[in-house]
Amino acid sequence: MRTTLKRGIGRGATVNGNGRAILPPGPYTPVRIYRQPLPQHDGWRVAGRVAAWVGAIVLMLAGGIAGGVYLWLHHTLQAVAPQTKADKKATEQLAGATDPSKPAIALVIGYDRRFGETDGSRSDTIMLVRTQADPPAVSILSFPRDLAVNVTCPDRFVGLQKINAAYAYCG
Repeated sequence: MRTTLKRGIGRGATVNGNGRAILPPGPYTPVRIYRQPLPQHDGWRVAGRVAAWVGAIVLMLAGGIAGGVYLWLHHTLQAVAPQTKADKKATEQLAGATDPSKPAIALVIGYDRRFGETDGSRSDTIMLVRTQADPPAVSILSFPRDLAVNVTCPDRFVGLQKINAAYAYCG
């Protein structure tokens, strides 16, 4: 079986008018080099790509900041939320008992407990706070720490003591 390569009609041979190979092959023709045309960079396309990258960076920064703010708020609100059973019970009682149109009264007690003390802590701030909606007003009555009062605990009578010691005796 004859192939075109064996007859000389293949890659390098030229053919005469009747289809037969001309031996020896003709001279090589000059090589043509085809190049990929360079991309045309018009100003709008470059500006669009720059704007897309800047937009993506701004979007990622905004997402990161929003996530950080969310985590910070979640952590902050979790820190001030009631944790113990007593705090949760007090929150439920306060939520059901408050009427915004009526005045509200609260006793604010701040206590001071130092490291290494074995006896009870003493209250360093005692205030009675009253709020009302109509007319809007807030009243604060602060009790002096050295005010002498008769301290009576639920289980015993302590006697005449400073008001800030009552927290240490009775809790």
